Amino acid sequence: MKILHVIDTLDIGGAERIAITLANIFEEQGHKVGILVILPSDHQLIKLVNTNVKIYFLNRKNKLLPKYAKEISTISKNYELIHIHMRHNLRYLWFTKLLTGINWNKILFHDHYGNINNNIKIDYFTKKIITNSVYIGVSNELCQWARLHCNVSKNYFLENIIIKQKSQKKYKPSNGIKQLVLISNIHKRKN
Repeated sequence: MKILHVIDTLDIGGAERIAITLANIFEEQGHKVGILVILPSDHQLIKLVNTNVKIYFLNRKNKLLPKYAKEISTISKNYELIHIHMRHNLRYLWFTKLLTGINWNKILFHDHYGNINNNIKIDYFTKKIITNSVYIGVSNELCQWARLHCNVSKNYFLENIIIKQKSQKKYKPSNGIKQLVLISNIHKRKN
């Protein structure tokens, strides 16, 4: 299968890391995989992307310029499935669809919204787009919210994952004391 992941940047962040992890997993399973990066940035996580994953840099400066929509349409025609990460990227691809006619039947929306327990509000436009999407939530709360508030019928739960990696260096604790370095926030709502 040919799968295109859509993310705004490859900067440090949870959704960005999951997009890369999924792209790498699918590529390792023999699928043709691409990542479409919408915005210009430093892309600190690019080094984590497998070499066989094609990366497209849109470097969008103005979301209303039709040239970006045309470029997204051209790229997406090479893929059978478009996996969009995060709500603002979903809204932008919907805008692109209106201008270019991207086939919305091949769209998966991966919702990484982490504050659903505190804020269930959503604007009418985004709600309509989510309602017409195949929905993937990173928590049971998000999936339940999508069913109740957006009437999503195609609803899937995909927990955030961590792929165990071998360390490049062996760490030797001084004085026999073990230490832990926390490199992220740990939230139950994010599994």
